[in-house]
Amino acid sequence: MKNIISINEMAIMEKYRDAFFQDLQCKNQIADWCFVNLFAWSESLETRCELIDGFYCVSIEYEKNWYHYTPVGRINGRLEEYENLLMEKFPEKEIELIMVPEAFLPVLQKLKKHKITYSYDSIYSDYIYGSDAFINLLKTPSKRYDYSHFKRNHTPFFTMINEHNKYDCLKIMQTYWCAEKNCQECHFSCEYKALQRVVNNFSELKTDGALVYVENVPVAFVITKILNPEMTVYHFMKTNQNMRGLSYYLLYTYANETTKKPHFINFTEDMGLKGLSLFKQRLGSYILMHKYNVILRQR
Repeated sequence: MKNIISINEMAIMEKYRDAFFQDLQCKNQIADWCFVNLFAWSESLETRCELIDGFYCVSIEYEKNWYHYTPVGRINGRLEEYENLLMEKFPEKEIELIMVPEAFLPVLQKLKKHKITYSYDSIYSDYIYGSDAFINLLKTPSKRYDYSHFKRNHTPFFTMINEHNKYDCLKIMQTYWCAEKNCQECHFSCEYKALQRVVNNFSELKTDGALVYVENVPVAFVITKILNPEMTVYHFMKTNQNMRGLSYYLLYTYANETTKKPHFINFTEDMGLKGLSLFKQRLGSYILMHKYNVILRQR
């Protein structure tokens, strides 16, 4: 029985996801496999989940088409069971799985009843930085100048997000995104609704983040989530783009104020948006974490 994903699914989803990556002998580094991401977009992209034979299955609907994440769970010694699940859940001759980690491709190639082909689109690949990229952001002269410009012209107040101020994130989103953009510019669906679901469940989702105020007006925020002991995902970030240097101030200050320093930061994808891709590329050295689409054809 499929269920629309809810906050109650977080523990069970993370349990099966982590077991899957443990058997692959790697840690999950894909932001889309963070429960916060699934939950945030679950209203706009109808997200359904079910547990079948020890594998956790996630499907989403986008523009009237259904897309299926690769099922996750204990895979060692259970490849035949995994393939039986695929045959049962997807009886058609050809199926597509999304959000497949690279480490799983050699395993899928061992399937006896399917042939696979795979590909990725780099506009959906996640940007991965070392944690010191944002801590040392101001070592670049141009970024340091913009940061100093912001500090000279404003008197910012930086604070961590809590239950009392969390709704200021929505005010920032409305003022500096929704009011200035056409709804069609939200790449998948309404980003405000996605943010609202996270803000409304901020503590339950175990998210972190920070806000910046200028003259008591909220002007920037970032919301993050620990994905594994070595990586934090930056899920949402919005700023008043008319304030030069504000983005650098937010990222630099947050990185240096956060007590738990991860080894890596996942700043998610750029979706092919030129301004966003240039911004992320200029932040520091990075690698792209690809998410594979796999076509399985029955032999």
